[in-house]
Amino acid sequence: MIKRNYAKSFNGLSTRVISKIAAVTVLQMINKINGKPINHIKHALAA
Repeated sequence: MIKRNYAKSFNGLSTRVISKIAAVTVLQMINKINGKPINHIKHALAA
């Protein structure tokens, strides 16, 4: 939800964007390690 911006400064905005990108990257890595398609990030932590 990048369109909703609750950041009060540029540093806050950049921190939010970087954290979202990092979270998606970690979920894709989990999928790759488990041999699942990397784009199914909603189910990355499911058993």
